[in-house]
Amino acid sequence: HESLSEPNAGRSYDLDCLAAFIDSSIHTPNPHIEEHDPAEVAQGEQIFNDPDVGCAECHPAPYFTDFQVHDVGSGDNPSEKRGPEFDTPTLRTLYRSALYMHDGSAEALIDVLTTSNSADQHGSTSHLSETELEALVAFMLAIP
Repeated sequence: HESLSEPNAGRSYDLDCLAAFIDSSIHTPNPHIEEHDPAEVAQGEQIFNDPDVGCAECHPAPYFTDFQVHDVGSGDNPSEKRGPEFDTPTLRTLYRSALYMHDGSAEALIDVLTTSNSADQHGSTSHLSETELEALVAFMLAIP
C-alpha cells in the first residue's frame, strides 16, 4: 500500500511471485453471514461509522485499516516489548481470526470493545448499550 513506503516490487523475484499468488487468491464467502440479522448488522454499521464512536477513523472501508500505528491502551504491560503503538489491523475476515488484540488478550470481539477498552482509547464505546455493542460486533463479524 502506498502509505507504507516505497514499493517493494522488483526487489526479489521470489517475493514478487509470492505477492502475485496472494493477490490472486479468492477468499471464500463469510460462512457465518446468515447468522446475523441484517437489521442488526445495519445498526452496527451505523455505530461503526459514527464519528463519536470512532471505529471508522482507524478502520475505514474498504480495507478496514488506515495502515498506521496507534496507541489503543493495550501496550502498557511492563513486559511489553513492542508497545505502546501497534499497526492497525484490518477488520476483514474477523470471523476467522480470534483471539484479538496484538497479544491475544481479548477472546471475543465484545472484549475488544469493553474489557480491553476501559479508557475508551480503542474507540469510544463505554457509552454504548449492550444492544448497540452486540450490533457493532455483528457488523464487524459480517465484514467480508
